[in-house]
Amino acid sequence: MWCAAGKGTFGTLEIVKRIDETGLSKIVKHKDIIVPQLGAAGVAAAEVRKLSGFSVKFGPVRAEDLKAFLNAGKITTPDMRTVKFEMSDRVKLIPAEIMINFKYMFLLAVIFFLLSGFGPGGYTFSRAFKTGGYAVAALSAAFFSGAVTVF
Repeated sequence: MWCAAGKGTFGTLEIVKRIDETGLSKIVKHKDIIVPQLGAAGVAAAEVRKLSGFSVKFGPVRAEDLKAFLNAGKITTPDMRTVKFEMSDRVKLIPAEIMINFKYMFLLAVIFFLLSGFGPGGYTFSRAFKTGGYAVAALSAAFFSGAVTVF
């Protein structure tokens, strides 16, 4: 959520737009919107109220705490305001890290493979095929170990 708020894809005008598009004031009797706490960077609560008539309440960081937040009268506890990024959360990001950066790794692998054909006497494809695999293997090992250890 904070990433979207930081880059401007989740904010004051987006909330007002969605309230209007959904006809929310015709669906609910209250005039409250709960925004995840990490979205606060991009949301001007007073502006949302002015433009839509809905009050913004910043809720907990995690959706799993929403029920407890509502049961506590829309009050967050310190634990609800704490960002948790545990090992299980980090491990879930490894496939995304690999997929996001794979195109760069592939491009570099092609470049490494082609450059490995240079040597004494100029360029030969046989040298590229002979030594290029090692270069690509080393690059792949670095890429995957980096994706796993730097998560």
